[in-house]
Amino acid sequence: MRKLMLFFLMMFSSILFSQFADEDGTQDDPYQITTAVQLNSVRNYNGDAYSETYFLMMNDIDLSDYSPWTPMCNWFRGHFDGGEHIVTGLTIDLPNSDNVGLFGYLDNGEIKNLTIESATVTGREYAGIICGYVFLGNISNCHSSGAVNGVNYLGGITGYVYEGNITEC
Repeated sequence: MRKLMLFFLMMFSSILFSQFADEDGTQDDPYQITTAVQLNSVRNYNGDAYSETYFLMMNDIDLSDYSPWTPMCNWFRGHFDGGEHIVTGLTIDLPNSDNVGLFGYLDNGEIKNLTIESATVTGREYAGIICGYVFLGNISNCHSSGAVNGVNYLGGITGYVYEGNITEC
């Protein structure tokens, strides 16, 4: 019985914590995102320790099953490449929260080549579809459509940019 319980615990742990395939998250071998579950897992790569971590979306992703979405990464410092793919089904309903978007706060990181269609984002301050607040980060070749609701600093790509760059969006 003990071996059976250990087996199930190991299986459950591997399901919970196996986020990506065999990639190593480097620029030459980025973590490949093919499912909404894997996109949701990007939130676990937050802060300084992951500033050289790379992600690449491999196909379009529907987030309808993650509605309402909780913004990823309060301090995303990695590199996220949407691979020219589309995210649909993004709904965020956090009227009392700041830094609201697919990504909450981009801090010296990068988001590029991503499209989000027909999103509905509600936050308080610093609300955008791609990212709520950008600090020294770069967003390029990103596109969005939908509605953003809140009190201050709202935008289709990002709510606010402090010494960062938004290009070709």
